[in-house]
Amino acid sequence: EYPTLYAAEKVNADVLVMGASRAMQQINPQYIEDSLQYSAYNVGRDGMPFFYSYTLLQMILKRYTPKMIILDSEYKMLMEVPNHYDRLSVFLPLYKDHPEIRDIVKLRSPFEPYKQISSVYPYNSMLFKLLKGNFSAAEKNIKGYYPLEESLNEPIKTWDYTKPYAL
Repeated sequence: EYPTLYAAEKVNADVLVMGASRAMQQINPQYIEDSLQYSAYNVGRDGMPFFYSYTLLQMILKRYTPKMIILDSEYKMLMEVPNHYDRLSVFLPLYKDHPEIRDIVKLRSPFEPYKQISSVYPYNSMLFKLLKGNFSAAEKNIKGYYPLEESLNEPIKTWDYTKPYAL
């Protein structure tokens, strides 16, 4: 997918923002650039576990060393959930050209090296994502930042800290 490919092979910013959806949708690199006078890029991805950021960082560090990395995380990112390994499929098209990520991608399955013999396997079930990403992702993308466009139709419920927690 374009955001992952660009982050892995092209981005060359002084400051990188990494993380999942909160990083991707709430941290605008332009504000970092304005305040720090460093170039910035947001490489966060919606719904991705810590493995995503770690794997991406391995590819980035192979090319260059950023001056600063901001990692936005929450406890769910670090939990071991079986389908988190499945989400590493986004790196399958990069497997052959990036030996630094092979051990991480093998967490999906010990058979990944054998599956990579096929030229079709890395792109399996990705056709729609690739087409969509190539046509729509760039128009909303602001240095990797994807602002939320929805609005709430009802007021935000706040927690009353004066009352005891009840199940």
